[in-house]
Amino acid sequence: MKKISLCLSVLTIISCSNPMDRKYSDATMEQDLKAIGKEQKLNDDEAKLMAAYLILGKIQHKPLEGKTYTQILEDAKKYREDQIDRN
Repeated sequence: MKKISLCLSVLTIISCSNPMDRKYSDATMEQDLKAIGKEQKLNDDEAKLMAAYLILGKIQHKPLEGKTYTQILEDAKKYREDQIDRN
């Protein structure tokens, strides 16, 4: 009985987890972004900003592996602010 309760608890925690807390990986990026979109964790502006930053990261070889999507979004916001300040 204890094992069943433990399994149910783990499944509940996993199912309620925020996809923005997942770590970026090239292998799982598509699935992660679908989960983020499905749960509507980002508004349109944030989604566009993160998408642009992911593309920029690929082009400029920025280290994204191992960062959470929340961290990547924060980096994207900082990058945008830096770009605005330079102009």
